[in-house]
Amino acid sequence: MLLRFEFGRMPHTSEMWNLSRGFEDLYYGLLFAEAYPAAEGVWRSWVAMGLDLGIREAPPGALPSDRIKIVTRSAGKVVELTIDRGRDDVKDRVWDIVRDLVGCVAEIKSLPGPERAARLRQGGPAGGAVVTVTSAMANGDVLEREAGVLVEALNRDIAAFSYPGLLTVTRDPQ
Repeated sequence: MLLRFEFGRMPHTSEMWNLSRGFEDLYYGLLFAEAYPAAEGVWRSWVAMGLDLGIREAPPGALPSDRIKIVTRSAGKVVELTIDRGRDDVKDRVWDIVRDLVGCVAEIKSLPGPERAARLRQGGPAGGAVVTVTSAMANGDVLEREAGVLVEALNRDIAAFSYPGLLTVTRDPQ
């Protein structure tokens, strides 16, 4: 899968990496919630590895065949994410969320990051993903502090894809 993000100006490095990390977080959150609901320790292992530190590897609880590899390239105002491997059904769900977030209205995009994420969680594919992931965490072995780290990561990811300077996203299936 190849995603092309077009910005109104050249994005900062942190904005580029937030796109990559955002796709990855949403992918593994949905994967664990839907494909590993009864697997013991997957959520805790993900938080323990430093979800909030930007470690560039798959969570330990993911099967090798379910792990994705993301390559990020920038050409000025265009950022490309190439997502290889992993489960196509989960990648397709993340694509739906990303497309919805990038296309959100200007009124929502003008809000500060945390408020923007809160508004976008209220409905649409992003809201459905957050409900899916938080419900799975509630049924799993996740402590309140760990759940807070995961929810904060989802908020950051939602805010990254609805950044005001991000104009469009397109997908080439590859």
